[in-house]
Amino acid sequence: MEVNDLYCIVCPNGCKLTVTLQNNKIAEIKGQKCNRGESYALQEIKDPKRILTSTVKINNSNRILLPVRSDISISKDLLFEAMKEINKVRATPPIECGDIIIKNILNTDVNIIAEKSIKF
Repeated sequence: MEVNDLYCIVCPNGCKLTVTLQNNKIAEIKGQKCNRGESYALQEIKDPKRILTSTVKINNSNRILLPVRSDISISKDLLFEAMKEINKVRATPPIECGDIIIKNILNTDVNIIAEKSIKF
């Protein structure tokens, strides 16, 4: 039997969750004050995901970086590989906030989008 403690980040309650695994399966989840906490715990144990934020270099500029983020959460196991792909990219203005900079990164259906508009 394995016990994992997590803090739910879905709502302002910030519940301390205790997830008990038995034979690599979830046997019990305790501590949630709402059903979102249970969903969060299930996701966090099975396949934790995060929004990825970074920057992309701008063509013809040595000083300006474009802030970018994933449009939906990406598996934590893929974050470093996704960063390698992001670091290969150069964006060319004009760029509008929300423009897709990398479509379907690593074949995950996750897009990397601009967080700022840049015009030269």
